[in-house]
Amino acid sequence: MLSPAMQHTAKAETGQTACPNPVNPAREGAHYRAHLHKLTADLKRLSSIRSQGRRLAVKREVLNEYRAYCESLLSGKHSRNGQDTVLVWCTVWSADVGDISNAIHWLAYALGKGMTAPETFSRSLPEAITETVCNTVLAQNPVDYLPDLQKLAGLVTGLDMCDGISAKLCKARGLALANSDPEQAIHLLGQAQTLRGNIGVRGHLKKLKAGKVMDVNKATLKNFDMPTRQAAKVLGISSPTMTKYAALYPNELPYLCIQAGKHKAFRFCKHDIEQFKQRRIHGLAA
Repeated sequence: MLSPAMQHTAKAETGQTACPNPVNPAREGAHYRAHLHKLTADLKRLSSIRSQGRRLAVKREVLNEYRAYCESLLSGKHSRNGQDTVLVWCTVWSADVGDISNAIHWLAYALGKGMTAPETFSRSLPEAITETVCNTVLAQNPVDYLPDLQKLAGLVTGLDMCDGISAKLCKARGLALANSDPEQAIHLLGQAQTLRGNIGVRGHLKKLKAGKVMDVNKATLKNFDMPTRQAAKVLGISSPTMTKYAALYPNELPYLCIQAGKHKAFRFCKHDIEQFKQRRIHGLAA
């Protein structure tokens, strides 16, 4: 079932509400105006797609076409004052397709410039991005997203957000920290339960308070500095294939297994991954 934020996104994209256009394109530069024109066409294209899976595929496709524009804003090559509808929608779409790091990166810029959610959204931009990010993280391995979650928390802490979304963020961060910082994890999961009693953290809190977690110190985590999805990307393989490689080549790909709630997360050493990649290139590994 779609969350409220996702429902409003879908309504805007499927033509149930008017396409957002909070700025007057006539007063904007040609660079922005051209991308805003393309955005209108892409929103119309998305409005004709009923399949959620197909809609996500199209978002991934068009995001690549806006990436240079968005990065030009962040680098200072181009500058705009106030709302940038193109950047805002790209931030929303990045979160939708699971490009978490990019969504948070662009959100930081948007918030710094005082940008807001598309006018068809009933929730704020921080709420929309935070909820979508947390839904993705909680469905996977929170440990793999710890740096992203900490950055997101730094952006939205203190902002006025509904309790349910704040609770999701506390839960995601708590599960990500369950092994590396149990004390902080207990604090965050407790906050999540206070904000939303049915957020689903009672079992995790019970285990943490009973000390039923791996003893993984910060030095060990520092050595195993690469999550599965990042290691897989370096090797050009999928995450499931990465875990299979780790099982097949334990001496070449040592890993750390961390239990985060009901999920297991694996972490690798960057040095080991790079060496394994070189051996594959030269035919010395599978």
